[in-house]
Amino acid sequence: MQSWENIAKVGTIVEIHSEHKALAKIKVSSRISDFLPIIMFANSFKRKWEPIRVGEQVTIISPFGDPSYGLVIRGVFNSDCKEPQGASDTCEVVEYEDGTRFSYDTSSKLLLIDAVGDITIKAGGNLKFDVAGSIDIASGDTTTIKVPKLSILKN
Repeated sequence: MQSWENIAKVGTIVEIHSEHKALAKIKVSSRISDFLPIIMFANSFKRKWEPIRVGEQVTIISPFGDPSYGLVIRGVFNSDCKEPQGASDTCEVVEYEDGTRFSYDTSSKLLLIDAVGDITIKAGGNLKFDVAGSIDIASGDTTTIKVPKLSILKN
Protein backbone atom coordinates (compact mmCIF):
# COMPACT_ATOMS: atom_id res chain seq x y z
CA MET A 1 0.00 0.00 0.00
CA GLN A 2 1.61 3.24 -1.18
CA SER A 3 1.16 6.24 1.06
CA TRP A 4 3.08 9.42 1.92
CA GLU A 5 2.85 8.46 5.59
CA ASN A 6 4.95 5.34 4.82
CA ILE A 7 7.96 7.23 3.41
CA ALA A 8 9.78 7.25 6.78
CA LYS A 9 8.89 5.13 9.81
CA VAL A 10 10.74 4.38 13.06
CA GLY A 11 10.70 0.76 14.19
CA THR A 12 12.63 -2.00 15.94
CA ILE A 13 14.53 -4.98 14.52
CA VAL A 14 12.68 -8.19 15.49
CA GLU A 15 14.48 -10.78 13.33
CA ILE A 16 17.74 -11.08 11.39
CA HIS A 17 17.96 -13.32 8.31
CA SER A 18 19.91 -16.50 9.18
CA GLU A 19 22.00 -16.53 5.97
CA HIS A 20 21.95 -12.93 4.76
CA LYS A 21 22.95 -10.97 7.87
CA ALA A 22 22.23 -7.58 6.22
CA LEU A 23 18.49 -8.35 5.99
CA ALA A 24 16.12 -7.82 8.89
CA LYS A 25 12.42 -7.77 9.75
CA ILE A 26 11.28 -4.54 11.38
CA LYS A 27 8.32 -4.01 13.69
CA VAL A 28 6.53 -0.67 13.24
CA SER A 29 3.54 -0.30 15.58
CA SER A 30 1.83 -3.71 15.32
CA ARG A 31 3.05 -4.51 11.77
CA ILE A 32 6.15 -6.65 11.02
CA SER A 33 7.83 -6.11 7.64
CA ASP A 34 9.29 -8.67 5.27
CA PHE A 35 13.09 -8.92 5.29
CA LEU A 36 14.45 -5.50 4.30
CA PRO A 37 18.05 -4.55 3.43
CA ILE A 38 20.09 -2.72 6.06
CA ILE A 39 22.13 0.19 4.72
CA MET A 40 25.84 -0.47 5.34
CA PHE A 41 28.99 1.01 3.89
CA ALA A 42 30.04 -1.33 1.08
CA ASN A 43 31.62 -0.87 -2.34
CA SER A 44 34.49 -2.34 -4.37
CA PHE A 45 37.05 -0.30 -2.39
CA LYS A 46 35.95 -1.08 1.17
CA ARG A 47 33.33 -3.03 3.09
CA LYS A 48 32.46 -2.29 6.71
CA TRP A 49 30.32 -4.64 8.78
CA GLU A 50 28.69 -3.81 12.08
CA PRO A 51 26.63 -6.63 13.60
CA ILE A 52 22.90 -6.03 13.72
CA ARG A 53 21.03 -6.61 16.97
CA VAL A 54 17.42 -7.63 17.61
CA GLY A 55 15.86 -4.77 19.56
CA GLU A 56 17.88 -2.09 17.75
CA GLN A 57 15.83 0.98 16.89
CA VAL A 58 15.96 1.90 13.18
CA THR A 59 14.30 4.07 10.54
CA ILE A 60 12.73 2.58 7.40
CA ILE A 61 12.88 4.79 4.31
CA SER A 62 10.35 3.65 1.67
CA PRO A 63 10.71 5.36 -1.71
CA PHE A 64 7.30 6.18 -3.17
CA GLY A 65 5.68 5.22 0.16
CA ASP A 66 5.71 1.46 -0.48
CA PRO A 67 7.06 -0.27 2.70
CA SER A 68 7.67 -3.50 0.76
CA TYR A 69 10.66 -1.80 -0.88
CA GLY A 70 12.05 -0.03 2.20
CA LEU A 71 15.68 0.47 3.17
CA VAL A 72 16.71 0.34 6.83
CA ILE A 73 18.87 3.05 8.38
CA ARG A 74 20.43 2.07 11.69
CA GLY A 75 21.71 3.84 14.74
CA VAL A 76 18.86 5.76 16.34
CA PHE A 77 20.01 6.81 19.83
CA ASN A 78 17.27 6.30 22.42
CA SER A 79 16.79 5.58 26.13
CA ASP A 80 18.11 2.01 25.67
CA CYS A 81 21.05 3.06 23.48
CA LYS A 82 22.61 6.29 24.68
CA GLU A 83 25.66 8.16 23.37
CA PRO A 84 28.91 6.67 24.72
CA GLN A 85 30.46 8.32 27.76
CA GLY A 86 32.97 11.02 26.79
CA ALA A 87 31.37 11.87 23.42
CA SER A 88 31.36 15.64 22.90
CA ASP A 89 31.61 18.38 20.28
CA THR A 90 35.35 17.63 19.97
CA CYS A 91 35.55 13.92 20.84
CA GLU A 92 34.50 10.98 18.65
CA VAL A 93 33.99 7.70 20.54
CA VAL A 94 33.59 4.14 19.25
CA GLU A 95 32.52 1.77 22.01
CA TYR A 96 31.98 -1.98 21.68
CA GLU A 97 29.63 -4.12 23.77
CA ASP A 98 32.55 -5.63 25.75
CA GLY A 99 33.76 -2.17 26.82
CA THR A 100 36.64 -1.73 24.35
CA ARG A 101 36.81 1.93 23.24
CA PHE A 102 38.51 4.08 20.63
CA SER A 103 38.29 7.83 21.07
CA TYR A 104 39.86 10.88 19.48
CA ASP A 105 39.59 14.38 20.90
CA THR A 106 40.53 17.14 18.45
CA SER A 107 40.82 19.67 21.26
CA SER A 108 43.39 17.69 23.32
CA LYS A 109 44.83 15.88 20.23
CA LEU A 110 44.55 12.57 22.13
CA LEU A 111 43.87 9.27 20.37
CA LEU A 112 43.00 6.68 23.02
CA ILE A 113 42.64 2.93 22.48
CA ASP A 114 41.29 1.25 25.60
CA ALA A 115 41.08 -2.51 24.94
CA VAL A 116 39.68 -4.93 27.51
CA GLY A 117 41.52 -7.82 25.81
CA ASP A 118 44.65 -8.45 23.74
CA ILE A 119 45.79 -6.32 20.80
CA THR A 120 47.56 -7.92 17.83
CA ILE A 121 49.03 -5.93 14.94
CA LYS A 122 50.00 -7.96 11.87
CA ALA A 123 52.02 -6.43 9.07
CA GLY A 124 52.87 -8.12 5.79
CA GLY A 125 55.67 -5.56 5.43
CA ASN A 126 57.53 -3.27 7.80
CA LEU A 127 56.20 -1.64 10.96
CA LYS A 128 57.56 1.82 11.71
CA PHE A 129 57.01 4.13 14.67
CA ASP A 130 58.07 7.75 14.10
CA VAL A 131 57.61 9.52 17.43
CA ALA A 132 58.44 13.20 18.05
CA GLY A 133 58.23 12.77 21.84
CA SER A 134 59.20 9.99 24.22
CA ILE A 135 58.04 6.38 24.30
CA ASP A 136 56.98 4.86 27.62
CA ILE A 137 56.35 1.13 27.94
CA ALA A 138 54.72 -0.18 31.13
CA SER A 139 54.09 -3.90 31.48
CA GLY A 140 52.34 -5.77 34.27
CA ASP A 141 54.22 -8.92 33.25
CA THR A 142 57.18 -10.03 31.12
CA THR A 143 58.14 -7.99 28.05
CA THR A 144 59.65 -10.13 25.27
CA ILE A 145 61.31 -9.02 22.04
CA LYS A 146 62.12 -11.78 19.52
CA VAL A 147 64.27 -10.69 16.57
CA PRO A 148 67.02 -12.30 14.49
CA LYS A 149 69.03 -9.05 14.59
CA LEU A 150 68.75 -5.96 16.83
CA SER A 151 70.22 -2.50 16.33
CA ILE A 152 69.86 0.28 18.89
CA LEU A 153 71.18 3.59 17.60
CA LYS A 154 71.68 6.79 19.58
CA ASN A 155 71.50 10.16 17.80
